[in-house]
Amino acid sequence: MTENDTMALRALAGGDGGREMGVGVDDLQGLLLQVSLAIMMIFMMAFFMFRMKSEKEQQEQVMELTRQKLSLACDRVEGEYRARYRLGVLVGSDESGKAAFSPDKVIDGSSMVSDRTVKDAFRDGGRLAAGDYAYPEKLAGLWREKAVKYAELGEEVLGPEDEKWLAEQLNRRISGVRDTVYNIQRSCAARLQRAWLANPDRIGDPELAALVGRLKGVDETERLRLAAEISAALKTRSLVRLSEMGETELLP
Repeated sequence: MTENDTMALRALAGGDGGREMGVGVDDLQGLLLQVSLAIMMIFMMAFFMFRMKSEKEQQEQVMELTRQKLSLACDRVEGEYRARYRLGVLVGSDESGKAAFSPDKVIDGSSMVSDRTVKDAFRDGGRLAAGDYAYPEKLAGLWREKAVKYAELGEEVLGPEDEKWLAEQLNRRISGVRDTVYNIQRSCAARLQRAWLANPDRIGDPELAALVGRLKGVDETERLRLAAEISAALKTRSLVRLSEMGETELLP
């Protein structure tokens, strides 16, 4: 603010600066214009700050709504694939209500159970899972296509951050479903191994059965050596036998 402006302000406030400096009407009008412009600038800045904040909040709300839709769509796709692999038949729940699987539902001693529904679920689910997970990129593409369709969102709606978020969601869910199928199959194989250790004659491999039979009646050192030798052979044999009994493919 110049000295003339200061004196004009004093004059406007009723002081005697106007008489001393000869402040005229033009000076006072100029000062009032500066004050008005300053006030307008303050209001304009406040308006733009409010508008930017509102736009950001709207964008965040849109993003949140988009991801809620995608999350629900991912739930639906995951449910479809769990049904595809017959996991609803194979997986039950524990006392707390959490999903749980018992190999006894599929394996009875060293044989498959007689329940036709369970046998068909194990067979068909294993075949479909093995076929799907043999081509992971294709499978991920199918999951994404279904998720976007069920969310009723156009491709132009999804920004880079949404795409990244969706990819992470799908990868986690695809892996989770695979882990469920894999763990069911490995649990059944382990159940076979336990049955064979108790009854080596049911292994169906004379050499391996003889090795398992030698575990009884030997000292601890020899037992540990034999166990290490037998472990890998039993695992391989149990997976082959499970595939044969279940008439299905197993996930690697």
